[in-house]
Amino acid sequence: MMLCNNMPWNNIPKGDRSDYKIGKCWYAPVAHWLVRLWRIKRREKMTGFDQLTSIRGENGEYETELTHQMVLWSVNGGYMAAIALRVAGEFSRCRIPLNITSQFLKAAEIGGAHVSAKTLVSGEQAELIEVSISQNDKTVLLSHVWIGELLDSPSHNFAQMPLVASPKELRSLEEVMSDDEPDMPVFLKNFDQKPIFRNTDERIKLQPVALRWFRYRGGSSFDCPFLDNARTLPLIDYTWYLAVLPIHENDFTVITPTISLSVHFVDRAPNSEWLLADIKCESMGNGLIESTTRIWSESGQLIAEGIAQMMKTRGNARDLAFT
Repeated sequence: MMLCNNMPWNNIPKGDRSDYKIGKCWYAPVAHWLVRLWRIKRREKMTGFDQLTSIRGENGEYETELTHQMVLWSVNGGYMAAIALRVAGEFSRCRIPLNITSQFLKAAEIGGAHVSAKTLVSGEQAELIEVSISQNDKTVLLSHVWIGELLDSPSHNFAQMPLVASPKELRSLEEVMSDDEPDMPVFLKNFDQKPIFRNTDERIKLQPVALRWFRYRGGSSFDCPFLDNARTLPLIDYTWYLAVLPIHENDFTVITPTISLSVHFVDRAPNSEWLLADIKCESMGNGLIESTTRIWSESGQLIAEGIAQMMKTRGNARDLAFT
């Protein structure tokens, strides 16, 4: 069993199946593999992330369209924060996103939304922009975005990406899903995914951590720094469940919408189509879930790190959007 960087991960590169089992034996009948091939071939053509977060307008007043493609049990909060970040970038005179903090006030609906931006602080080197998204005259999201300029200064970077196999060495999610698993919710179809599996040791399985490679379908690399950083936000918002479900698989049936999301942008990686989500969800209880997620590029750059807080509601997590 391969352990990487003292982390409880079995990367399972292509061709290495010695210690990994999922549902059925790898030497399953031909029909077993045909199901997997069918899943790969029937991937839906998804709208690109740049189009999903597109905005129209000027001078602090914009319009956007919240799409069903970004719905899990409601419109994804990280997706709305990504729109807010793009609006802030359009509105600000500065060029580099530094961080974003978003509060989610109400569940958004599929359809049109109005986005407003205003400057709270304007300095020589940075600006603080407030962005709100509203539907039917009710605010659904309120974000504060610091935007600045690149400056010469002493620097160092000791952040180290977990030692994992590259996306090219790993099998896709469709290839490792068992035959009887249900279709994915439409939101998850926005991504190609390369899972990195846990060691089967029971002690390790109880750790609320996860690693997974993601690539947006329909285009995944962008020269615009705001769009490049914005693509990390849906991942930081939703991937916490990958760390939680192995521990609470049988009893985790509640809906837990995000109420707060705070993300710092450390760098940009416009040439990295694949992003590694490095997820920890160490605190959960009293109806709240706390998760921290780091996003890495294929070359090992730390791009962003964020904290999300979710609150339990009375819905059912199995009532996900599949169409």
